[in-house]
Amino acid sequence: MSKASDMAPICVVSDLTKTFRTGGRDRLVLDEISLEVANGEILSIVGKSGCGKSTLLRIIAGIVEPTAGEVTVSGSAVTGPSAQRAMVSQVDSVFPWYTVRQNVEYALKMKRVAARERKVIAEELINLIDIPDYADVYPSRLSGGMRKRVDVARAYAAEPDLLLMDEAFGSLDVITKEQMQVELSRLLSLKRTSCMFVTHDIEEAIFIGDRVAIQALQGGHIAGIFDVPFDRPRTRELKLTSEFQDLRRNITEMFYSIA
Repeated sequence: MSKASDMAPICVVSDLTKTFRTGGRDRLVLDEISLEVANGEILSIVGKSGCGKSTLLRIIAGIVEPTAGEVTVSGSAVTGPSAQRAMVSQVDSVFPWYTVRQNVEYALKMKRVAARERKVIAEELINLIDIPDYADVYPSRLSGGMRKRVDVARAYAAEPDLLLMDEAFGSLDVITKEQMQVELSRLLSLKRTSCMFVTHDIEEAIFIGDRVAIQALQGGHIAGIFDVPFDRPRTRELKLTSEFQDLRRNITEMFYSIA
């Protein structure tokens, strides 16, 4: 189980509650949830379908308003969407009418960054996601994995304090998904980016995260948090080690034992 971090939190979720009105009845999804993400930390969150993982991320992103409670990021209360919090979801969100370079520059353009500086930053990110030969190509000519790299690069371009990833690799095939896990581990380590990574895949949660939180189905409570003791960035060979498999077994046992 997890030990407390000495690092100052970048994100603090305090007594967060969310109720949805459906069919004339209130449905409680999150019931007074509290958690913290340390500065520079990657917190993976796993849980069964319907436990409120995506709702939690959307509230932190400022897309959904909580019923009660508070979220702060970098000391400021979340009251709506902000470039301070960038989100990457499972849905392909690249703009088909823009090239790769133009997609990556989009967030910078919204921040009124000068054209010359936009070009330099976009060039760096396109090199980091390892698709320099496709900089001036439109998304229709890219594979699903390449488009997802563009999604991540565009999110990074805004230099967010917190990167939110909601089942970001869920639609990719197994081989591409594993490649993206390795690339994301490298990129998050290189940039020292704070991240919340929601996934159904326990193996993926361990490979990406510094800690893995298990969210319960009833009220979305955090039932347990496990430390991940492996250095970053990580390679796919890590998954074959006994230490990795032991941790996976422990998390899986708790995952299936909670309501």
